[in-house]
Amino acid sequence: KGTKNGNLITATWSYTIEGSEQAEEILVKIEGDKALRASGELTEGEAGTLVLKDPAKLSWEETFTRVACD
Repeated sequence: KGTKNGNLITATWSYTIEGSEQAEEILVKIEGDKALRASGELTEGEAGTLVLKDPAKLSWEETFTRVACD
């Protein structure tokens, strides 16, 4: 679940870890045929969702590249 504003996608990633449900805010920036995922310090937000503490201090090192699907 998320939103797209220009080339930035803000979404909530829901997953199970050690038998518990967890939700985490993620930011993905689209640049050409690549997607870069932001990483940074997380803090607990509303309803226990982990949110990025300081968007000004994000790093964009995790890169996903487009691949052909058969």
